[in-house]
Amino acid sequence: MRIAFYAPLKSPDHPVPSGDRQMARQIMAALKAGGHDVRLASQLRAHASDPDPEKLKKFNRDAAQETARVLEECSGAGAWRPELWLTYHNYYKAPDLIGPEVAQGLAIPYCGMESSFARKRRSDEWADWTAAAEFGMRRARLNFFMTDVDRQGLAELVGEDRLAAMPPFIDASGFGRANVAEGGPVRFVAVAMMRARGKLDSYKLIAEALALCGDFDWSLEIVGDGPERSAVEALFAPFGSRITFTGELDRHGVAQAYARSDVLLWPGFSEAYGLVYLEAQAAGLPVIALDRGPQHAVIRAEETGLLTTADAAAFAQAVRALSSNAGLRMRMGDAAAEFVQSERTIEVAAERFDAAFREIAPADSVPLRPAVFPKTAALLDQAANAGRKISIWLRDDDAVAPTYQLERLLETVCGRGLALTLAVIPQYATHALAGRLQGIALANVATHGLAHINHAPAGTKSSEFGASRAAREAALDLQSGHERMQALFGGKALALFVPPWNRMDESLHGMLAEHGYRAISTFGEKGETAKAGLVPVSTHLDIMEWKTREGRAADALDAELALLMKQRLEDDNDMPLGILTHHLVHDEAAWSAVEGLVALLANHPAVEWLDMRAYLAEHCQ
Repeated sequence: MRIAFYAPLKSPDHPVPSGDRQMARQIMAALKAGGHDVRLASQLRAHASDPDPEKLKKFNRDAAQETARVLEECSGAGAWRPELWLTYHNYYKAPDLIGPEVAQGLAIPYCGMESSFARKRRSDEWADWTAAAEFGMRRARLNFFMTDVDRQGLAELVGEDRLAAMPPFIDASGFGRANVAEGGPVRFVAVAMMRARGKLDSYKLIAEALALCGDFDWSLEIVGDGPERSAVEALFAPFGSRITFTGELDRHGVAQAYARSDVLLWPGFSEAYGLVYLEAQAAGLPVIALDRGPQHAVIRAEETGLLTTADAAAFAQAVRALSSNAGLRMRMGDAAAEFVQSERTIEVAAERFDAAFREIAPADSVPLRPAVFPKTAALLDQAANAGRKISIWLRDDDAVAPTYQLERLLETVCGRGLALTLAVIPQYATHALAGRLQGIALANVATHGLAHINHAPAGTKSSEFGASRAAREAALDLQSGHERMQALFGGKALALFVPPWNRMDESLHGMLAEHGYRAISTFGEKGETAKAGLVPVSTHLDIMEWKTREGRAADALDAELALLMKQRLEDDNDMPLGILTHHLVHDEAAWSAVEGLVALLANHPAVEWLDMRAYLAEHCQ
């Protein structure tokens, strides 16, 4: 399988080492070990240490440009086109602003790994950032969780059926069993960057615990470096020659440090889980750490290590227990090595990935028969007998690139000689899409916002052009969208604007007219009115059930459509009745409905199927 990989927090080729970079590399290695063709889709870093609204705006702009680049590169003839997208570590400080849009545009599954849902962030200064991260989690076909803490949060957000366990794993090659020393001091090792907060707190607890262990012989080798090195050195200065600082070591150097040690000491404040624990255990070292949820994901308490409270006396007690019992150290070390080598290697992770991907792989589904709409058919027959007609048009949203779903839609609608209006996202639209539509006279395009970015405040309804947008920013986006559509599609682009989420504040309608638009299309009865002289062409029947992202039941669609038509006839409402589809997310139920509706409406004497180009030419001044 061709897999596009992205890590918004830290790319696997980032120059600064960290656990996130290491995990990103290991994920790619595991996917490749499973025989997949894995490529880094983007290096864009979307990480923030503070919730600056302007920074989020910039990230959104940068991500939109990057999304457009990826879609363009993956859509051309002969291009490498992914079959699945996997994002690592989408959370409120590093939201994935690229993957969901690319995956939808290419009609491929989007998956997340180690995504973290933090409910409390919904109501603080990180609310908008949290909403951006949640969008990806909700969109994901599968969310791989690495700890039970993440599982609980994701289950609350998206339910258990879209979750898959992926316990933390490492490249265990090169971590040989430690050399057991006979006699002499117990050799401790700590391996970590020297940074403020959680890392420094862990070093501090080790120093405090060792200060309570002066009555027996021990040594500590500290592997790592960073901005807080002087603070760490000061913590351990009282121990004199018992302490050795190696500085930062490469992978081979770290493996050698484990090999000459007996026990890993690392409390692990604020650790997501801690790859260092798995590395040390792979080398046959028992570990001493804090008794917290993340540590339980990588340590088997009382079997491969000892877990304690965040108290110097308790930590010292665990240090003393392992120091005084060589047999216990040996048994735990053996169990630790067996645990990692049998359950937490890249090879095991590759098998877990493949098993999960098989579950979501598109089956060779048998197309359903076109749905039937008896209530709608009966009402249309009555209208025909009375010499009445109902105007119908079809709008399909979110097209950006050629896909097999688009081909199916074109065949279903245009193949029957009916006109189709595609609402295209300008910034993400590709030259490949423009080329595919060029020779299809019945397929017209409308402008669908600019980049389908939600600019509404967290907790409010999504919109790209809502009341909260600064007028200047909105105007620039409208201009950019119009220019992009003209450049790509020329005369095929209608003077019709389709706001994302079918929402646009009426105060901005005047801007549409200023930027060359003559009509606006939203949804429902509210969409049958517009300001600034714009012609409203609303849609009324949505094929999709968005809470479940599934096609709606045909009987429900039939009842609703029949009622809509009945009301139009009774009210002498001759405005077009719009059907709304979303080809990129249709399941077989949705396709069955579309095909059944088109078959019914195509040649019925009571139906006037509109070509939106001709309609706008007649009604726009």
